Amino acid sequence: MSRLIRIVLGCLICISLQSCDPSLSLEFVNNTGKNVTIKIISQSPGVGCISFDGDKREGLDTIVIKIDPLKPSDQTYRILFGLGTWKMKHNFANLISDVKSIEIKSWDVTRIYDDSIQIKKLFEDNMEGDSRIRIKIE
Repeated sequence: MSRLIRIVLGCLICISLQSCDPSLSLEFVNNTGKNVTIKIISQSPGVGCISFDGDKREGLDTIVIKIDPLKPSDQTYRILFGLGTWKMKHNFANLISDVKSIEIKSWDVTRIYDDSIQIKKLFEDNMEGDSRIRIKIE
């Protein structure tokens, strides 16, 4: 009986010591009520920390996201990065260096962020907690 308790106790300790690292996310939320198109160009396609969905790709280095407000499931688009780590600061810096430009086009205005200072400010201004950047498009 003593051996069984030790085994169970050892398993519980091992399970409790494992971490559940959150995925870090970059989210775009369409609050305009109209269609929005977001174009993200990567500095180093296939090498950087952004994972491009196959159906959203436009070439090797570009992702184009179309957010339709009439489809509730499409009002938010999430890109996961930095999987397997708690170090948002490190992964945040990697994300900034990986993004060459972001273009957000709504029905009345187009915003272009095409240098690391603008991109860093955009991300910092929209940071929510330790694991999410949420850009609300108004």
